[in-house]
Amino acid sequence: YAIGLRWLRRLGYVQVSTNPVLAAIAYKDDPSLWEKFKDFLRKHPELLKDPESKADELAMAATMLALWPNMEVFRPVAILKDFTDGMISYQLNPNVANSVEGSLSDALKIYTATQEYFKKYDDYLLWGWPLSVERGRPNIVFKVAGSSPAAIDITRELEARGMGTNNTVTYTVSQEARLILAKMEGMARAVKRGIKTTKVYETTMGGR
Repeated sequence: YAIGLRWLRRLGYVQVSTNPVLAAIAYKDDPSLWEKFKDFLRKHPELLKDPESKADELAMAATMLALWPNMEVFRPVAILKDFTDGMISYQLNPNVANSVEGSLSDALKIYTATQEYFKKYDDYLLWGWPLSVERGRPNIVFKVAGSSPAAIDITRELEARGMGTNNTVTYTVSQEARLILAKMEGMARAVKRGIKTTKVYETTMGGR
């Protein structure tokens, strides 16, 4: 997470993959994250009215708060490289991995909240830079599990919105090839609509 990543960035690393389990460990390593989470909950008391039914939303919020510092570490790289490097992979909720609608809904919530956060952050980071340099765009790609046919549509639709993807749970060449084609189809749609694309990833897991 953030403290160690600063060193890795200086060694030339340009992409970080993470998940909710690692985000939870970050709270142990950096207890100050709990204060940020408490502050978030004070602003969103509706999440505490029925915590059991809001479990996914609470986990999403806690994970975002843990990942934003990681994104800050690589944000200068992402901006200088025009979002072709410096990305953080965010794992979408595995409970809705088989749902196109559920996965897209989660991704849009995460992307929107992260965009709002970095608009303010970039006011300081990009002070004095030309106004043509985009502010607020998240240096994030979404992990999309290739474990079901829904992954093809999820990947295509996210790419069509300019949101990069990192396909995981991929074990065969045919599986990866189909998902890569979905990326290309989505990115082509984005370009036609004048939407800037993001660097994408395909994680080969055959070694497991």
